[in-house]
Amino acid sequence: MNDIMDVQLRKYNRNIEISGVAIMVFAVWDVLKDVLSVFFGPESLETFMGYSVEDVENGRIILALAFSMAIIVIFAGSFYLGRSAVRYARGEKKSPIFLFWIVVLFISDVTSIPNYFKQSAWQGRQLDDTLASLLLDISFCLLQFDLLYSAVRAHFIKKELKRRQAA
Repeated sequence: MNDIMDVQLRKYNRNIEISGVAIMVFAVWDVLKDVLSVFFGPESLETFMGYSVEDVENGRIILALAFSMAIIVIFAGSFYLGRSAVRYARGEKKSPIFLFWIVVLFISDVTSIPNYFKQSAWQGRQLDDTLASLLLDISFCLLQFDLLYSAVRAHFIKKELKRRQAA
């Protein structure tokens, strides 16, 4: 019976590790997508950030700095979560605190999906661009769910294995 539980534990830890790597890849993709859409897409930095240059003195510099800081925070946060998942799955990290932030990110992403179906989401965007973004966001939500599910299952299996070893 312990052999079956060991196999399941390895399976769930592998799922956590793969999901962690995928979160890091999504972080790189998200940064590239945002940067490329500002520099080469139909929207400028001002429309992307939701401000106009006339609103602020030295507007372009401030908007560029705010955009850069947001990109750095998003990338660093996502990379931290992905790396923490990988380390947790390999047994290098004992604290599952990162799972709290995965739950927060998951809730945020799930609640943002209905925004794709609002009329304002389609203005100024190509249909294929919007659908691709929607599919990527849904994939990311499924990835986060798989990570959370695997972490919960692995936790209960570890708990049961410890209980059996103590008996």
